[in-house]
Amino acid sequence: MFPYKLKHFKYLLTVFAFIIFSVPASTEGSTPSSSEILQKVFEKYSGFETYSSYARIMRTIRSAGAENRFASEYKIDIQHPNKFSLLHLDGVFGRTIVSDGKNMWVYVPYFEQYSIIGAPDSFEEVLVPDLDSYSDFTIQQFALFAFASSPENFIDTSSAYPARTEEIDGKVYYIIDMRENNYKVSIVVEKDTFSIKKIELNMTVSANTDSGQVDMHYVEIYDNAVFDSKIDPMVFSFSPPDSARVSDNLLRPEESVFPLTGRYMGGYSFAALDGRRFSLSDFKGRIVILIFVRPEEDESRTFVKEIAREYGKLKDTELILVSRTGTEEELEKLIEDTGNIFTGALDKQPYVLDSIGLRRFPSAVTVGLQGEIQQAYSGYFDSLSSIIAEETALITEGAALISAGMVQPAKFKGMLPQWNLPLNVSDIKTNEKIYAIGPGGNLYSINSRGEIEESINIPSDYSRLELMPLKDKGEMNFILYSHAGSSVHIVDEKAKTVSVFSYPPSVNTVKSADLTADGSFEMILGLAGLKGLKAVSGDGTVIFTSTRIHNVVSVDVIEYGGDSPGILAASAGGPVMIFTPFGELEKVIKTGIVTSFARPLNGSILVSGTSRENEVLKLIDFDGNIKWELILGYSEIAAVTSSSKHPFDAIFSCGTRDGRILVFDMEGNILARGETDGADMKTQWIVFEEAHTYLAASSRKTGITSYIVTGSADR
Repeated sequence: MFPYKLKHFKYLLTVFAFIIFSVPASTEGSTPSSSEILQKVFEKYSGFETYSSYARIMRTIRSAGAENRFASEYKIDIQHPNKFSLLHLDGVFGRTIVSDGKNMWVYVPYFEQYSIIGAPDSFEEVLVPDLDSYSDFTIQQFALFAFASSPENFIDTSSAYPARTEEIDGKVYYIIDMRENNYKVSIVVEKDTFSIKKIELNMTVSANTDSGQVDMHYVEIYDNAVFDSKIDPMVFSFSPPDSARVSDNLLRPEESVFPLTGRYMGGYSFAALDGRRFSLSDFKGRIVILIFVRPEEDESRTFVKEIAREYGKLKDTELILVSRTGTEEELEKLIEDTGNIFTGALDKQPYVLDSIGLRRFPSAVTVGLQGEIQQAYSGYFDSLSSIIAEETALITEGAALISAGMVQPAKFKGMLPQWNLPLNVSDIKTNEKIYAIGPGGNLYSINSRGEIEESINIPSDYSRLELMPLKDKGEMNFILYSHAGSSVHIVDEKAKTVSVFSYPPSVNTVKSADLTADGSFEMILGLAGLKGLKAVSGDGTVIFTSTRIHNVVSVDVIEYGGDSPGILAASAGGPVMIFTPFGELEKVIKTGIVTSFARPLNGSILVSGTSRENEVLKLIDFDGNIKWELILGYSEIAAVTSSSKHPFDAIFSCGTRDGRILVFDMEGNILARGETDGADMKTQWIVFEEAHTYLAASSRKTGITSYIVTGSADR
């Protein structure tokens, strides 16, 4: 994810190998030679059966006066050949990777996503860095484990470096310092055990920035290293958190480990068409929209013309058209054809595009007033130009508030926060009150003033909530479950257990519904794997089971072709299907995206999912015809995590993974939006007493907030 390719780390190990085989042995009583020390290190790390330690990984990148720091802490356990646990303990960036020898789990805490794939043949395949490219040397891979590789791979020798001894915190260490041209390496080895305490790498490389170079400082520090000791087999198993969702892309670091939003871009520079160079820092205080195009392609030209039509809405905005391919003449003509409102630039290496990690054309990146990425859009959709214009308007409005000295804890447009309850909640539902699952196994009842009226204890291993109204009683039961959990628990308003059902392999989603239209409520369960769809009555009687759909991720009730309601179900990455109340398949609807959920909406279907690496929200009819579609941003950070239909008006809300709250009308126009510090935002409309309608939004970080939606965010 950096704009350069290096072979320095491979060269470093080449030097190590040279030292091992080329320097004479030390005399008795003197400090051993570098070759002797590193030979002992190699023997220790290439020959262990088990290894355990705590690791701290730190990386600092400096360019053009800007500094970005990444740090993570891990607990590492390895058992040859392919059982290992890389447990992420701290740090925004990083991931947990666990292999039991058959399967490997990859979990990214930042996004609360996980994947399960086949285990590698050896731990080195995952934990040892790609020595041909420092750009792929990520925070889950370690220079330390390169010592488990064969030194025969490292030839082309250089000069040797002497070792020295130093006492640190009461222990004696060997320290080997090496310097070669533009980099310096230091390795610290414990004298008594020949285990590595620290590896430190400093280097300066050429890059496409203001200063023409990037300085990097990389450090690995290891504590409590233990070799060939018995490891509890349970260490090599992993259960993802209840709030995590399945993703298929977690081994692609550009899409999961390094989030684009917030990344500083001010130091990057471009070659202008007139031969001069300019950088994004030249536009500090203005919004910059980078549009990466192939000017010879129709789709790129169409998108640029659509952006040009939005030019009147792009106040104080610098539009930079960056050519990846094609000729300078083609780029100049495209700029002329759109009124010369774009600054032309070249990125044919492509340094900047590789750094951002986008691979489709055209793509767009909005850069904020201080040079930070606000949002990235990969690929082209019909609505992309208007979405970018809306994003730009929001940034401009927020900047005006800040310059006026007004407090701006979050960005809101067309919606006003009323109160906030700082509860760490995993899910909310509404029915005249707000019900929320909170920490420690509590189910809260919250009134219109944001006050907790009642709290009941529930089993602590459930994090999802569904309401089940009771016929003729004016009361309800609560359906408790966990994403990818194996059971469903029903309790009444006094927390008394009504029933518990087990459904292996796991339950992805649950919906309460009156399928028979007689006032009795059932549960529709979306099951993982090949188990499909199941409807169960309140007493546990199975109404139907269907395996016509697999790995169901969303279920809902829909009015479709008859007196009784139908069931709308979406499978992970598959089509949307409609079933009768008796489980008969009525219709299969292709959505044109990798679907993640589907909801009925005023005689249509609202679907969300991934297409061309973007999160797409679209409204389709029962034949799959598109009424409108919106692109919300890069899929791994902009995924829709909830939606809710207004009880009276023809509007609906969505929450996103990156903490946004969006309110739309039925034509896809954005009526209100807010940007919070939360993640995996849940939204629910609620009618409190006196018929006042509010929007409740929640996340684990921000708690529950009630909003009045004014609907003044018209585009």
